[in-house]
This record gives sequence, C-alpha cells and structure tokens, in this order.
Amino acid sequence: MTVKTACSSSLVCLDLACEAIRNGACDGALVGGTSLMFSPTAWMTLHDQGLLSPTGQCRTFDAAADGYARGEAVNMILIKRLSTALRDGDNIRAVIRATAVNADGRTQGMTMPGPAAQAALIRRTYQVAGIKELSETAVVECHGTGTPVGDPIELEAVASCFGDKGVVITGVKPNVGHSEGAAGVTSVIKCVLALEHRQVPPNINFTTPNPKIPFEECGLRVPTEVEEWPQGRAERVSVNSFGIGGVNAHVSIKLHGVLKGVPADGTGSGHPRIAPAVRSRRTRLVSQRCAPTRGGQERARSPRSSTWRHLKQPSRNKWQDQWKACVLPCRRNQWR
Repeated sequence: MTVKTACSSSLVCLDLACEAIRNGACDGALVGGTSLMFSPTAWMTLHDQGLLSPTGQCRTFDAAADGYARGEAVNMILIKRLSTALRDGDNIRAVIRATAVNADGRTQGMTMPGPAAQAALIRRTYQVAGIKELSETAVVECHGTGTPVGDPIELEAVASCFGDKGVVITGVKPNVGHSEGAAGVTSVIKCVLALEHRQVPPNINFTTPNPKIPFEECGLRVPTEVEEWPQGRAERVSVNSFGIGGVNAHVSIKLHGVLKGVPADGTGSGHPRIAPAVRSRRTRLVSQRCAPTRGGQERARSPRSSTWRHLKQPSRNKWQDQWKACVLPCRRNQWR
C-alpha cells in the first residue's frame, strides 16, 4: 500500500499497519518511508511557497527559524502483535502503545496546521492507549520543521496536552534534515534508540528560544547536550507528525521490559543493547572514533562522547554532508 499525505505519510502508514494487525488482516507489517530527490521540481515549488530555509538548515524551536532543509531517507521498521513477537523470539525494540490519525479541517491556508486538531489527536492517542497521565511522558518528538509558522502552532498543541508539569521537546530534522514523507519513521527510529539508551539526544541549531513558543509558561525544554532520561518520567515517548494539506498522525511508544537488566556493553543473555551509527561522507572517520578498543576487556565509546557528538556537529559543506546523514540501528559488534 502506498500512502501520500505529504510529510505525515510514513506515520499514517504506521497507524494503518497497526489497525490492520488489530483487525486480523495481517500478522505483521513492514512500514517504510522514502524521500529521494531526483529533480529540482519539488525544491522549486517548496521554495516558491517560502517553506525552505535560505541558509539550508533547520532551526527548530529557534527564534531564527526560517524554513527547513530537505533531506533524503529510506527507512523501514517491522511491527507485529506483541504476543506474536514474544512467541517468535523476536528482538523487540519497543512497544507501540497507540496510534491515531485525524485532519485539521478548515484552516487559514493549506500550509497552516491546526492546533486544536493536533491537541485533540494527542489526547485521542492516549485515550486509546488507556493512559490518563500525559504528563508522565518523558519526551515529545515534534514534527518541528523549523518554519516560522509551523513550530509555534505545533507547540501550542503540545503545551496544551503535556505542559502541566513540563516536558522535554525534541526534533530530529535539524540533525538530519526534513525527509518529508519518510520523516515520521525517522523520528520513530530515533526515539527507539533514545529509549534503549535511556538518553535524550540533543537538538542542534538551537540558540535563542522562539518567543512565540511558551517555553517558560508551559515548562517546555529543548536539550542541547546529551541528557540522561528525565527522572520521575515513564520510559515513554510521543512522536508527532503533520503534513501539508492537514493530515496529522501521532504515536505513543514505550520501552519493552525485556531489555531491562541487560548489561550496557551488550554482553550477557537477552537482547543486546543497540548503538546508533551515523552514515555520511565521513562514515569511515566516525567508525574509527566509535570502534571498540582491543586489549583486555573490549569496550565501546559512550554515545555521549562519540556518536551523538557527531550528530551535533554542523556540516561545513552543507550540500555534501548535511542531508546525507541518518541514524541506523546496529549492534556494537557490527562496528568491527
């Protein structure tokens, strides 16, 4: 099945796949997104609409936000009913608590999101999941394209749902670009890695908070360094996505308990810890920096000191580097 709801496409696919599994239409599903640039036509259209950043960078949540940078991505995740995955002995990375999709209805324009519809969607997702305390969610991964209009409207919806006790807000697009139709699954992969490591990866290009976003009033906080998992919060994240034309999607994800008690170095029984790897023009350099050292007990560098730091570094040559990075799941022994 091919779904085209613009930037929310892959997360809408995830919702359709979950619904099909619940209804018994299938036992499992591969959910993927693709965004490849073969011609300048789409770029010219988006530029004419004023959606692209003239600097070629996403500055999500920042006062200097002036549009987004396009990114390429091909990604895919496999989902199954939890009982089936346990029966089959699968490596369960995370559990989807609930998904939901809705539409904005009438707004001020086709490119203008609707905060009321997005807030209703978030509450509906948690209602389906049977979660009453939204404020226990640790992180909200926002759509966060870095447009002057989109970010404040999205954060208005997020703040109305999660703002009672404050919440950490993140967005992957400053790090890897906006992969448009594939962006939802890109955010899901990032959040699963964050859950597994119990660390919140940072946002780059965030210097001055956007004055149109109620950071202090609603306790919204953007991490600029790798942070440990927020104390007193559930091992749960929310991923938000919306597309031009008004189709919104939301998913709540939690860590699966089978990973608890597994040593941080990936040894021992059970499912191994997974480490993020960055694929770019400088992949060989990154692999050398992150590779396990030999002699005595082998170990791997912490994501705090290597991989996440590379994600934070802005590219000097944005045309060759910036849009060619992605976060890929891999086991530590695959670095050798």
